[in-house]
Amino acid sequence: ERRAQLKVTVLPWGNVWINGKDRGRAPVNVSLKPGKYTIGVGQGSPTKRREVRLKPGQEATEHFDLSR
Repeated sequence: ERRAQLKVTVLPWGNVWINGKDRGRAPVNVSLKPGKYTIGVGQGSPTKRREVRLKPGQEATEHFDLSR
């Protein structure tokens, strides 16, 4: 099964969690199996969350703005 590529960006800066697992400071590029994921971003702990559904071979970018 083809994996999906997910890029997560955060302004002005922040860390990224995918399904609760710390993935480090944004920008983050990860290769994931197709499926549904919860992306969390924040400075220290997740303060904003979003669900995404990735399809096989998809290249997705999710952008978060923590300045608002």
